[in-house]
Amino acid sequence: MTTARAKRRPTPANVDPTAIDRTVDWTNPRVVQILDASSRCFAKSGFAATTTQEIADEAGLTKSMIHYYFESKQALISELQAFVYDRHLHRVEARLAALGTGAEGRAYDALSAAYEIVRDKKFLRLQIELLAEAGRDPEIMRRLAVLEGRSRAVVGQGLKTVLGPKAASLPISPEALATLIAAVLHGLRVFEYVEGDQVPTKEAYDIFIGLLLLGMKQMSAATAAPR
Repeated sequence: MTTARAKRRPTPANVDPTAIDRTVDWTNPRVVQILDASSRCFAKSGFAATTTQEIADEAGLTKSMIHYYFESKQALISELQAFVYDRHLHRVEARLAALGTGAEGRAYDALSAAYEIVRDKKFLRLQIELLAEAGRDPEIMRRLAVLEGRSRAVVGQGLKTVLGPKAASLPISPEALATLIAAVLHGLRVFEYVEGDQVPTKEAYDIFIGLLLLGMKQMSAATAAPR
């Protein structure tokens, strides 16, 4: 029988390295209450400075209730990592699905929608905290790599969706394009976080996407031209 509590344990050698386990029930309103409260606390003060008591106060619960579901702050961080990414990816997928299929022009709308979502300040601060924590915790590093891979897969699938049959004619893969886009997103997010409005990141992103779409269009035309 599965308990409600999140048990922190090392990853066995025979476990699928792409697996991300959920150690608690995300449909449980109290679990969501704790995860939401912890995300606000961690985004505000960082992992190291945030105490379990502060999370309990933010959630309006007792400290013992937090420990009932999560045996330690590290277990909570690990679960929050997957929870936040899952929410983010679902939001991006929902925006992509709303665009439908078809012309290249929709690629700009799709990518801009994804960009606006990842500009969320709380999500960005949590990302930076997770990157720092991953340097100290190999399991969080492993999970972070899997989740980033899923993010690239979502962007790659979005490119295939908006380009339709033309995606197959490109001389480079949607996965490679998705990796490039993810790298640019990361860089622009960090610039915006550090320097704020001093750096015109949205304008820079528009230029990047414009060049990207132009390049994709030219590559597609070159591939389709008779030889």
